[in-house]
Amino acid sequence: MNQTMCVRGWTPVLLAGAASLAVVVSSGRLSVRAQGNDTRVVYAAVTDKGGKPLKGLTAAQFAVGEDRTMKTVLSVEPATGPLSVALLVDRFGPDATFSILAVRGAIDSIVKTLHAANRDSEISLTTIDPAAVPQLPFTMSAVELSNVIKRLPPGVDQSVLLDGIVTASRSMAAAKYPRRAIVAVVAGYKVEGSSVEGPVLASALRQSRASLWVVEGRSSFGGGAPNGARDAMLTLAVPASGGASVSVGVGTALETMAKRLTETLASQYAVTYAAPSASASALAVSVNVKNAKVLAPAWIAR
Repeated sequence: MNQTMCVRGWTPVLLAGAASLAVVVSSGRLSVRAQGNDTRVVYAAVTDKGGKPLKGLTAAQFAVGEDRTMKTVLSVEPATGPLSVALLVDRFGPDATFSILAVRGAIDSIVKTLHAANRDSEISLTTIDPAAVPQLPFTMSAVELSNVIKRLPPGVDQSVLLDGIVTASRSMAAAKYPRRAIVAVVAGYKVEGSSVEGPVLASALRQSRASLWVVEGRSSFGGGAPNGARDAMLTLAVPASGGASVSVGVGTALETMAKRLTETLASQYAVTYAAPSASASALAVSVNVKNAKVLAPAWIAR
């Protein structure tokens, strides 16, 4: 894979939708769903500066803009409906920092947190080492997911996170629900063997209507393969989609951080606003809450 070309190919695609959001203070992790011609619903989670989800916010505290044009917020309420979530699983190894037990624990925690929020949430699972291989299509069954998770063996020294993101994005064509997310648990120290280029990844992720969330394990022993192109694309893709990324250097922290990130995803609001534009490409959602963190998408998916 030509890593330099991947980064250069990605950037113009992303910035076309991101540039007009640069001066807007936004808080939320979002996906967008059309609601006829008169309104649109945005799913947004808002956190404080410590990363804790903020609950009990009202419509008066939200503002929504499309291409710098402010819209009227009609209602804000907790988004209690189910989610469609594509799990991307790097099985880690060969590194003593993270055992396969820690990986299984993190994935199991994600599933339990999603089902605790809404038991009808559907979840798929794809492993990404050494290739993107779907292990389970979207299912609401905790038993089916648990059986796959328990059988996950240790991984190899190469993964294909970027290929996995494209695979997961395209799988959203079969998703039942408008609330969508791709959640990846990855080993940051591995060789990235993806062949996908930036524009392909950007297009697939945008059309999926899914936010991208990444929990990355870094080796406590140092070293590892350089992943500059992959990291550069994720630095752009995660916030542009409305997700978040975190990294940990201790195996026992993998499950804790995965749970926290999933709890934030599950805490979304349904924000309904009026008169959406048929041609707007940039979206910004802000809240007038002191120290609220800024995590918002840079595009409107269609």
